[in-house]
Amino acid sequence: MRVNTSQSIKTANTVHSRFGSWQAAKESSSFKDGKYVVRRVSTRGDQGVTETK
Repeated sequence: MRVNTSQSIKTANTVHSRFGSWQAAKESSSFKDGKYVVRRVSTRGDQGVTETK
């Protein structure tokens, strides 16, 4: 069962606005342990630094 928490909804909105579509986000991600993992830019403002969440 999936639960839509406020954090998961916020994350989904961020991913969709960054990539413009769910298809683009899916194509930019990798599939690990049954989940799509999208790489994101660090929130510290370091350009070019990425981390996996």
